[in-house]
Amino acid sequence: MKAPKIFLTLAIALMCNLSSFAQTQKIGHVNSSDIIMAMPEKDTIQQKLKDFVDFFQNELKEKNAEYEKKVSEYQLALNGPNKMSETIRQIKENDIIALRDQMSGIQEGMQAQYQQEEQKLLEPVQKRVQDAIEKVAKAHKYSYVFDMSTGAALYSDKAYDITELVKKELGIATTPAATTTGATTKP
Repeated sequence: MKAPKIFLTLAIALMCNLSSFAQTQKIGHVNSSDIIMAMPEKDTIQQKLKDFVDFFQNELKEKNAEYEKKVSEYQLALNGPNKMSETIRQIKENDIIALRDQMSGIQEGMQAQYQQEEQKLLEPVQKRVQDAIEKVAKAHKYSYVFDMSTGAALYSDKAYDITELVKKELGIATTPAATTTGATTKP
C-alpha cells in the first residue's frame, strides 16, 4: 500500500520540477539564411559562383559546337555520294558517342564541383553566423535557439525571433520593419 503512495508522491514532485524547469528555459529562433543573404560577403560569393558556372558553360558550349559539327559531318558523309566504309562509319560514330559522354561527364563534374566550391565559400560565413548566434544566445541567456531556415520548426512566435539581434551582432543593417526585442521566458 505504501508503494503506490511513494510512486504518486515522486511522480507529482517530478512533474513540478519539470514544469518549473520548462518555465525557466528561454527559447529563441533565427533564420540563418536571411542573415547570410544580408551579409556583404554574399555578393562576392555569388559572383565567384557565377564565374565558376560561366567557365563550365563556356566549356560545354565549345564541346556542344564540336559535337554538332561532328554529327553534321557524319550525316553528310552518310548521305553523300561517296559512301563511307563500315570501319570509318564506326569510328565516326564512336567519336560522336565519346564526345557526348564527355559532355555528360563535364555536366556531372560541374555539379559536384559547384557544390564543393559553394561549401568552401560559405563555410567561413556560416562559422561567423554560428559564432554570432552563440554570442547573442549567451548574452540574452537563451537555452535553445532553432534555425528556421532548416524548416525544423512547425511553429514559431515572432516574439522569439533573434535574427535581427544576430544581424546587429555581425554589424549588418537590420530590417526597419523588424524590431526584435528578443525572446522572453517560455510560459
